[in-house]
Amino acid sequence: MTIDSSTERKIQALLQLLTDPNAHVADMIQQELVTMGEIVLPYLEECDWRGQELGPRLADIREDIRFMTLQSELKQLLADGGQPLDLEAAIFLLARTAYPNIDMRDYSQQLDDLAAEIRPRLVPSLTSEQANHVLCRYLFKEKGFFGNRDHYYDPDNSFLNRVLDRRTGIPITLSALYLLLSNRLGLSCVGVGMPGHFVVKLEKTEPAVFIDCFNGGAFLQEKDCRQFLTDAGVKFDDVYLKHTPNELIIARMIRNLIGVYEQQQESGRVDRLNRLMASLEHVSES
Repeated sequence: MTIDSSTERKIQALLQLLTDPNAHVADMIQQELVTMGEIVLPYLEECDWRGQELGPRLADIREDIRFMTLQSELKQLLADGGQPLDLEAAIFLLARTAYPNIDMRDYSQQLDDLAAEIRPRLVPSLTSEQANHVLCRYLFKEKGFFGNRDHYYDPDNSFLNRVLDRRTGIPITLSALYLLLSNRLGLSCVGVGMPGHFVVKLEKTEPAVFIDCFNGGAFLQEKDCRQFLTDAGVKFDDVYLKHTPNELIIARMIRNLIGVYEQQQESGRVDRLNRLMASLEHVSES
């Protein structure tokens, strides 16, 4: 990205002013740099103050600018002609909050490769339930994806790139992985966000069939879901087994991350994710 000399001089001057001993002035300068957006990023990378007192402020500016870009991209996804939110694009957008340089195309290709490997086994004679059994065996037995019980609150469990890298995650990310694969394979599945747990539901199947991706792709019936909620102290309601729209899947992922970062006292990340959530709620309601 090329910028004119006057803008370059302005950026350099603002960076120098960040050293002002008056915290209020420095905060104002920081906000102005953030407002200028991505053109500032190369100059932040060139700064040699990383090991000094100004380092954390430069890091905050860099993260704020990246989050502004993500907010803008999320709004574009949500406003895409009234179509359902592109779940895959939104999931990898969320991953960029922690891994700004990931290549979504590389991970999408990994999903394509997984689907291509299993596709020949899904012969037309299989029922929907049988086809999903085949996919579950492939994903959770052969490929070894599993629920991360030992480190459930590791933030990496909420980022699909890391789920693919490590083959472990939490209920919602493993379910999202399953949904992205089932969509590629033409299997009709939707996400179901029960209180305290997330599962996949097979569409057009009577009686209802659910898949617990966190527990090795176990197949469940409605009574099993009822029992889970009862054991968790939640009074059952039919609404808990309804299809969860993609917008709400992403919102739940963001809330999970906010909870994790609150525990870790990562206030900057919490603030940015809250702003991302606010953008999601604002656009969804408009």
